[in-house]
Amino acid sequence: MKFLSVLLCIVLLFTGCSQSASTELSNRLIIEAIGIDSDESGYKVSVLALNTLQTGSAGSTESPDGIAKVFTAKGNSIADAFSQLDLISAQIPLYSQARVLIIGKETAENQPLSALNFFIREHTTRDDIPVAVAETTANKIITADLGKNLLVSKVTADLLSSGKRNGQTVRVPLYSFVSRLLNETDAAYLPVLTVEKNAQKKDEIRAAGIALFANDNYTATLNNKTMNGFLYANNLIDSTLLEIDYNNKNISLTVRKIKTKTEINEKDPSVFSVAVSFSCDIIEHNSTNQDLNEQDILQIKLLAQEKIKKYTEDFLYYTLHDCGCDCLGFGKRIRNKYPTYYEQISKNYTSFLKNVQTVVIAEGAIHRPGREVLSGK
Repeated sequence: MKFLSVLLCIVLLFTGCSQSASTELSNRLIIEAIGIDSDESGYKVSVLALNTLQTGSAGSTESPDGIAKVFTAKGNSIADAFSQLDLISAQIPLYSQARVLIIGKETAENQPLSALNFFIREHTTRDDIPVAVAETTANKIITADLGKNLLVSKVTADLLSSGKRNGQTVRVPLYSFVSRLLNETDAAYLPVLTVEKNAQKKDEIRAAGIALFANDNYTATLNNKTMNGFLYANNLIDSTLLEIDYNNKNISLTVRKIKTKTEINEKDPSVFSVAVSFSCDIIEHNSTNQDLNEQDILQIKLLAQEKIKKYTEDFLYYTLHDCGCDCLGFGKRIRNKYPTYYEQISKNYTSFLKNVQTVVIAEGAIHRPGREVLSGK
């Protein structure tokens, strides 16, 4: 009897049951990138999908139709737009393979949480998919012409991941962004992407700042000046390039081992200290004197500290006083240490932030000043 039961399971596994539940790969719309735009009439969905219906075979000498296709559809909701996409492509959408989710600027400015609701609830979507904001429309990013056999999805995903090592942008998973949006005090943030023409008149996808959100509202976009301080203060970079001017000469430093510590004042919960520590290497300088003495190195270190401190101060002043955004989790620290005081200020938290005082300290060390050039006689 046991043998017959096992045999029946094997027969069911390899016959009707598996066939009815399976779907041919060619019938799947394998989505690589998703773009969401909106206007007063509803949502427009743009997807970059692998071309599983392309012509050609393993033994063919002809070129395939293309490795990917772009499909667009409109609907009253995201779900409605995707259902229209199903009809247009004649394939079943597979969301789990998507590398990146991009929302247009107008969508981001109009309560982004509503636009992301579908991806939060749909069980086949990834909660760790990177999210970004398009400087104009998401469709413009998705349809960018990057040249033959270059997928927008991979280029964009690699660009976002590169921020940790070069300090040019950030990678924000869907779950992280939504968690911050739902937080009472924390400001959420997303990278901003744009499409520009290069010297060969080809499209290039580039980082164009960081978008800040407070209470589900698009508050501001950090430019290069304020973005540097944001990245330093939030420990979002492993290494980055820092350019300073020393004796009218340009010095290039690689800043690494960046660690920022934010603490609340024991006597006044509206005062915070932000201490940035780092180490750096001198990787290039255009001085005619290639040998830097101890005094030179000390001055370069002080200039590096001053510049990083200024970056951080500018970022804090802009986000706190001009935008009323809490990008460093001040609210959580106050709530944990002074819950009664927090209840008082939380009723008008934006006004409170504009009166917050910060003390910024930057301390660094130069470990590799460069190799001395020895000239033989």
